[in-house]
Amino acid sequence: ALCVNRIDQGSPAENVLREGDVLVRSCGEYIREGCAALLAGVRPGRRLALEVFRAGEMVSVELALGATPSDGSERISIWHGLVCVATPLALRRANLAPRSLLEAGGGAGVYVVRVCYGSPAQSTGMRSQVFVLEVDGRPVSSLEDLPTAASAPDGGLGSDIRIRTVDHYGKEGMQTLRPDGLFWPHTELRRKPDGEWVREDREAS
Repeated sequence: ALCVNRIDQGSPAENVLREGDVLVRSCGEYIREGCAALLAGVRPGRRLALEVFRAGEMVSVELALGATPSDGSERISIWHGLVCVATPLALRRANLAPRSLLEAGGGAGVYVVRVCYGSPAQSTGMRSQVFVLEVDGRPVSSLEDLPTAASAPDGGLGSDIRIRTVDHYGKEGMQTLRPDGLFWPHTELRRKPDGEWVREDREAS
């Protein structure tokens, strides 16, 4: 079962569900997993028949699913082999981001969408689909907070860095990796107003 903790204004659930509702069954099947599993493979526009426990009794409702608006990716940071973006709007809307990021609003937070094969991040066992919380004890709230080698006290030469992360389920991790500025420099891709993507070298900036 799933408990409804928050309903976004203007969402399809606004006039159908209430905060405190407990979703018991969907399309006749008991709900045994999380929200992501419930919506997996469900196309926008489909109606879900839900059985909900509300105020001491079971009620039946229909929820028409809409497409989650996206804020897009205007900037991608490739950092030690981690492909990072600002926390996507879709994750925040689905409550799949850490509460601190949800409360911050805007484009707060850094999300790892991919780990490049053969990179320092991959060799140390880092995973994708996690949020970067801290680097060497310093909070990370945006792509600007990802340090370049030049910003490290000793220039980043041979210095291990500690990266604290958290996944969608709140499980935290700490990984230590050795940067490789020669083969894996800190670079960024930015989308220009005309739609063209340009590459920038953060280490040189």
